Amino acid sequence: MNQIETFNRRLKTAKLGTRIEIRGERLYIVILLRLFPLSQTAPEKTDISNELPFILSTNTEGLTYAYDCAKLIGGQIATNSFNWNDWLNVEKSHILTIGQWIENAKEQYLGNGGKEDTWNNEYYQAYKRLPLDSPITNTILNHCLYDYPA
Repeated sequence: MNQIETFNRRLKTAKLGTRIEIRGERLYIVILLRLFPLSQTAPEKTDISNELPFILSTNTEGLTYAYDCAKLIGGQIATNSFNWNDWLNVEKSHILTIGQWIENAKEQYLGNGGKEDTWNNEYYQAYKRLPLDSPITNTILNHCLYDYPA
């Protein structure tokens, strides 16, 4: 069983009403919502993936991030705290990739008098092992802290 099937089985077991799909190069979170809060009809499948532009990568970190989002959305639905505006108005520019965080750190380091050689030979040696096109996730941070020697 692959990782996406494992995540979807967990979501189904938890009865969260969410699942993850891969279509091409993108991950999609599919949710079941009623059209109206008092609707007596069956829930309608609603795909909010196109409004979640930060879920683009189908790598391990992207899947883990999609799973975390699916759990959060399912929990919000279960507690009646789901708000479309929390998910539909996400600006792509607000979600920085690891590569963007590293570039920002480099600019700050050099701007505070740091040396380019020190950056390249010390700091960047650790940073270059990270998935530069992924958002920062707990999984990635834990991997960095525990799997790389000091």
